[in-house]
Amino acid sequence: MFDEIDRTILSERQHDARTANAEIEQRLDLAPSAILEWIRKLGSGSGAGSNS
Repeated sequence: MFDEIDRTILSERQHDARTANAEIEQRLDLAPSAILEWIRKLGSGSGAGSNS
């Protein structure tokens, strides 16, 4: 299940997949590792907003 941050990150990626992670983190005022963690969770199939 996606939360609001997940949907915002996904929207940013869909708009321009070449946008650097750091740029998205800065726009959303997220910690530097937030995007990488989101990508890791999404890639594992557990869902970006998953609590597992």
